[in-house]
Amino acid sequence: MDAEERARRREERRRKREEESAAAETNGPTEETEEDHERRERRSRERAALSNETEEDDSERLRQEEEEQRQREEEEEAARRKQEEAARKAEERKRQAEAEQEERRKQDAAKEKERKRNAELERQRQEDLQREENAKNNAEEQPGEAAPAKKKGKMGGLLGRVSKGRKKEILAMLLKKARGDLQLEEQEAALEKSKFIEEKVKETNIDSLNKTQLIKLCEELHEQLQAGRINLTWR
Repeated sequence: MDAEERARRREERRRKREEESAAAETNGPTEETEEDHERRERRSRERAALSNETEEDDSERLRQEEEEQRQREEEEEAARRKQEEAARKAEERKRQAEAEQEERRKQDAAKEKERKRNAELERQRQEDLQREENAKNNAEEQPGEAAPAKKKGKMGGLLGRVSKGRKKEILAMLLKKARGDLQLEEQEAALEKSKFIEEKVKETNIDSLNKTQLIKLCEELHEQLQAGRINLTWR
């Protein structure tokens, strides 16, 4: 029952009491004693008091019902807001997780692309190295194609009877030996030249020479060293 319905019924009860009171006065004896009048007044006051109490009870009950209704509405609104906030946070977490997953996917794709690119570069590099090695091997295995009529030396005849792999090993060893001999000869020649210069130049007195004479002496030393001899004119 809502507030409007309760107010309507309360107003009907009040009118009914007034009508009953008016009817009793109209239909009653035309003459009443003082005692009857007091009794009637007392009943009227009692009815009025009862009506006031009823109205007060109805008002209090109405107030309580309205307060309870207000509290229920507030609780429902709070629950609704809480549910909406929870749904909003859940949606936000979902979007964040999807964004992080997409970022990881992009990073993985970029890493895979970089890995494939590096692998392709390495494959091409290995192919280039292999082609260079093959070309070098072909050049070493066929040194006499341009002059087939040229007679092979003793070493060429020996190498012709071994396998290609073994031939490469022997040639590598010979080249290494030749480089070692050349370095040794160069070291010995440099040592002899240094010793020769030390023995001869220390006998030369250059304190009294001017700039022109020093230049001439250096040129003379250079020429004599190139010729493999030393014959200093400045003493």
